[in-house]
Amino acid sequence: MIHRQMLDVVRLPKSSQITFGGDPMQYWEFMNAFNSYVDHFNVEDSDKLSRLFEYCTGKSFKVGKPCALMNPSEGYKKAKGLLKRRFGNDLAICKAWVPKITEGPPPKPNNCEALQDFADDVRCCIEKVKAMKRLKEVDSQDRMVKILTRLPMYLQARWMKEAYKSRERNGEYPGFDQFVRFLDCVVGEANNPVFGNVGITFKDSKEKRKPTQIKKRGSSFNVEAREGTTSEKDRESKGVAANSKQTSRRVIVMNLRK
Repeated sequence: MIHRQMLDVVRLPKSSQITFGGDPMQYWEFMNAFNSYVDHFNVEDSDKLSRLFEYCTGKSFKVGKPCALMNPSEGYKKAKGLLKRRFGNDLAICKAWVPKITEGPPPKPNNCEALQDFADDVRCCIEKVKAMKRLKEVDSQDRMVKILTRLPMYLQARWMKEAYKSRERNGEYPGFDQFVRFLDCVVGEANNPVFGNVGITFKDSKEKRKPTQIKKRGSSFNVEAREGTTSEKDRESKGVAANSKQTSRRVIVMNLRK
């Protein structure tokens, strides 16, 4: 029996594998993992309590720290109870999840990865509140409108069309389940490995166009004016030279006649 307990203690996972910092959205994942990897092992409560303290960090460690002074069995139960009351409250978890999916800027239309992350957050939120039987805390038209505004404009238009058809067909607007199915569908289309890239340009940064060099009209006019002035001066100088030649010829002819 003692040998089995020693083996179980050695088999307990390290703190780097399981940690909990006090985020209510991660409470149930942590507790399910802790119960699977630690609580069901045949070890003393003192070992379980020490591992619980080892896995908790930040706020969660601060909440359970006073239990270290208690009897190990009593302290272990008390620590788990304090963690559940502080971070495992259903309303606190819903309150933490709702802003995550209703607040923030929408992903860019060509950022399919960000759109997939957003859809995963929405589905995770819905599944968790369903498990806690708190779907009514999220399933409202006002909340759906806030989530809808986080989608690109073309997806907003598609959902409004779907909602209008549902209203005409059933006499009421669709609920969250239908919205999640719609979101899974459009995200699957955008991330299709064959046709998902059609019509979408995936570039992290647009190439900057080189500015075209535009000649200033004033400078060109000045050049033309200078060229014109130079040509006129050349003509004048040529004319003067021609006149001087003609004058010299006349003088020679008159002298010959004399």
